[in-house]
Amino acid sequence: MASWASVAKASAQPVVAAQDVNSSTENLRLLVVDANAIIGGLKLEGIADRAVTIPEVFAEIRDKQSRQFLSTLPYKLQLLEPTEDSVTAVTRFARETGDIAVLSSVDLKLLALAHTLEVAAHGTDH
Repeated sequence: MASWASVAKASAQPVVAAQDVNSSTENLRLLVVDANAIIGGLKLEGIADRAVTIPEVFAEIRDKQSRQFLSTLPYKLQLLEPTEDSVTAVTRFARETGDIAVLSSVDLKLLALAHTLEVAAHGTDH
């Protein structure tokens, strides 16, 4: 199990290929994790087969209790980066819906990661 500091220093990997993110009847395949889940100490075990986030989420984990919670997760929280196309699409959509005013840059990037993973798994025709 990696320490919080080593995870925070790790480089995020870009999403470059389709990944198996189809829903299963038991668990989700993939969970995109925000800092609030970690800060709130939410029980994430058993929800998904794999959990991912962006490096900026780790920067939001500042308090000792949250860092401790993060370091004791029974799985590795994988760092990924969204594509520029997804960042653009999510930002455009947030402007169109009026949500841009209440979303931080980290929120937008995390939503863009979810979009990137969805596009990689299922394309954009649905």
